[in-house]
Amino acid sequence: MHTRARDNQNDGPKGEGDPCAEHEVTLLKNGHRWRLACATGEEPELLEAVSELAESDDIDFDWFDAALIAHELKRRVHAALESFTTPDPEPESPRG
Repeated sequence: MHTRARDNQNDGPKGEGDPCAEHEVTLLKNGHRWRLACATGEEPELLEAVSELAESDDIDFDWFDAALIAHELKRRVHAALESFTTPDPEPESPRG
């Protein structure tokens, strides 16, 4: 699994709903920015890492934070699946 922090402001937006896009969730808490990311298909590993963060007494990340991350990840995965399985509308043919 590759959870990673990214602070590069030049990164373009990820395609919302793109099934090949990386999932990235950001949590702001007490002045700290948590950026958690995973590739499509690695969501279970990301949730495992989030659980490990919540179990740690050494950092300011609790089970409520983990639930927020899990909820947002689920929402994004669901949106990606919806866009992947919803057929594109047929383009209108020119009338002539």
